[in-house]
Amino acid sequence: MSFLFAAFLCVIFLFSGCARRVESTSEAYTFVVQPVFDWAMPFSEGLAQVGRVRGGFVRRLRNEIGFVDTNGEVVIPLREFNQVFCFSEGLASVSLDGMWGVMDTSGRMVIPMGHDVIYPFNNGVAMMGMSRGIGSNALGLIDRDGVVVIPQQFDSMRPTFGPYPYGIIAVMRNMQSGFVDISGGMVTNLVYDWVWDQFSEGLAAVSRDGKAGFVDKNGFEVIPLQFDGAGMFSEGLASVQVGNKWGFVDREGTVVIEPRFHSAEWFSEGLAAVMVDRLWGFIDRYGNEVIAPQFRFVRPFSAGLAIVGGGAKMGVINREGHEVVPLIYEFIDDFAYGLAMVANYRGSTPQQHRSQVGFVDKDGTKVVQQDFDFASRFSEGFSVVSKNGKMGIINTNGELVVPLRFEGIHPVTEGFAAVRHNGRWGFVRLNT
Repeated sequence: MSFLFAAFLCVIFLFSGCARRVESTSEAYTFVVQPVFDWAMPFSEGLAQVGRVRGGFVRRLRNEIGFVDTNGEVVIPLREFNQVFCFSEGLASVSLDGMWGVMDTSGRMVIPMGHDVIYPFNNGVAMMGMSRGIGSNALGLIDRDGVVVIPQQFDSMRPTFGPYPYGIIAVMRNMQSGFVDISGGMVTNLVYDWVWDQFSEGLAAVSRDGKAGFVDKNGFEVIPLQFDGAGMFSEGLASVQVGNKWGFVDREGTVVIEPRFHSAEWFSEGLAAVMVDRLWGFIDRYGNEVIAPQFRFVRPFSAGLAIVGGGAKMGVINREGHEVVPLIYEFIDDFAYGLAMVANYRGSTPQQHRSQVGFVDKDGTKVVQQDFDFASRFSEGFSVVSKNGKMGIINTNGELVVPLRFEGIHPVTEGFAAVRHNGRWGFVRLNT
């Protein structure tokens, strides 16, 4: 499971109970924790959050929260908290009565309560504080030992949850932006109107007084601020704007593809999406047209394929521009484990709309028929699906390995899925 996904799922108001192991109920899956909790979160770093809501005002919701391991044992006993993040780098941030601290995998508080919000750790540091708008000066950094690396002084720090490529974070204070490193040093002064969120290939776009250029990870302006807009570097090239047209420069700032497009995205697998007269196509790194502008919507190429849209329908093309998945679907998700979720909608009114969801492979073959109302992207070779209000799990062959019997299921992480039955949450292990 990706770190951002885990962090998103773990901002909660929660829970308690007692967990115990039960016998296998299927050859395909095994219950390791009975459904006895008011809430359960996906596994992260071998531990999963469980708990019980105790009640209270919404902003001071009091819960009992603990953690179970992959054997279904409660390894961190449930105790009173308001919120808890999942474990990241062996640490989990916790809050009670508006104060935050950090505990380790044994449940020991390694950073005492008394701080503003502490976000999940990444690269050995965690963002601390909560942005309250321009001029709030509310955000800083804290390390694993509880040492404040950067005092709370910024209005924003991006990305909030990391990761931080090259150990650098984009910051803003009083509408002026720049970069700091995770040791607390200034990479650039706060002199820019905007900066790109992250460095890519060692460079980041910045803008001041309406002109954009690029700085390196040492803070030097290696490509002068001379353009009207700039994107991120990918495969050695970055999009830049001159007037109302876009082209591309190399790492020396030399224009290698003259600005002639209405919009341009980054290069992926040697091709970049460009817009001409409101239609998207693709060019190669020499500026040659490879796929003529004809689509209303495109995504970057990945594994030789790109998702495209024309009108209200979506499909998939290859590098030659040929449709491998016809433009007949109202939604197509990214491929994972060789399969992409596809959906159409039925019903004559918005109130009657129901999804028809299935999966196609990279040849456009429908591997899983559109028999479901919902399906998640495949994770660890499994997808959570629902039909008529009940949820189950399928494998990449479209086989139901967990039957449609549960009221809720979280995505599979580390081989386990949290499941909800009769209003309570437990865990199953997928037997692969």
